[in-house]
Amino acid sequence: MILSEQNYDESLRRLAAFSYHAIAKVDFTDDAYEPVQVYDIDWSNVKDKTYYISNWFKWLATPQHMHKADITAYKQFTDLDNIRRTMANRKQIARIRYRRNLDGIYRWRMMELVPVPAENGHVCATMLVRDLDDPSLFAQGERGGQAWAGLFDELTGLGNKYTYENTLKRLEETGSPCTIVYCDVRGMKRANDLFGQKEGDRVLRRFCSLLRKHFRMSDCFRIENDEFLVVLPNVGAQRVSAFYNDVHGITPPPASVGVSATDGDIPLEQVVAAAQRDMLVDKENIHANFPETVYP
Repeated sequence: MILSEQNYDESLRRLAAFSYHAIAKVDFTDDAYEPVQVYDIDWSNVKDKTYYISNWFKWLATPQHMHKADITAYKQFTDLDNIRRTMANRKQIARIRYRRNLDGIYRWRMMELVPVPAENGHVCATMLVRDLDDPSLFAQGERGGQAWAGLFDELTGLGNKYTYENTLKRLEETGSPCTIVYCDVRGMKRANDLFGQKEGDRVLRRFCSLLRKHFRMSDCFRIENDEFLVVLPNVGAQRVSAFYNDVHGITPPPASVGVSATDGDIPLEQVVAAAQRDMLVDKENIHANFPETVYP
């Protein structure tokens, strides 16, 4: 089967939702790229525009956006003449790891350039950028190790309470704007009581699929049995609103959701407490309209 342009784009978007921070289609011959999906950036207003890939590479290769120790190697890797030579046979995948500077917090990323067929002899590729600090990228075989178990929840693969508290501490030090989403999953206890723990686990996994649809897994944490927090540095309300509407579009809603935000001038503990209060109000409203039922 030959993929149409529409099916190809949809396949890339699905990849982005589960494994990748960013995906773009790149023409190195024309020095152009078209973003398919990039987290933390709203491309809705520029969806059909094309950009110079060399400018994007130069923008990233600065101390403001990348660890200083990685800049030289990154510049060599992203030199367009070098890429054209490397990918001329359209068979070799090119990769580089670097540390991305996000408000003073460094996260390991991997850029992969996957050659794709193109007309007129152009050198083209799909550019995939992985967030290597994302716990959802850990291999299943690595789970259960002491280091992994100390940082991540075994059932969901999300960061645990320890990881959440350290993330909050780092953000507090930067004073960055931040949005907190506080979620309480409904129906888990009843599912456990009526059908056993496996059914309760299924309730939690299905809720995690909603989180994955809207957020990076590295921003999501399971802090209690049925309580989840999403910590979003420099993220506006639009994506949170989409998540809230998605949850409440299900009958009955699978979780109660509270949201609070700061411009960096309020201690994050207070922001979390405000989000929890907002969640409890939502919980009361849901219980007033729906009985306690198992998430279908």
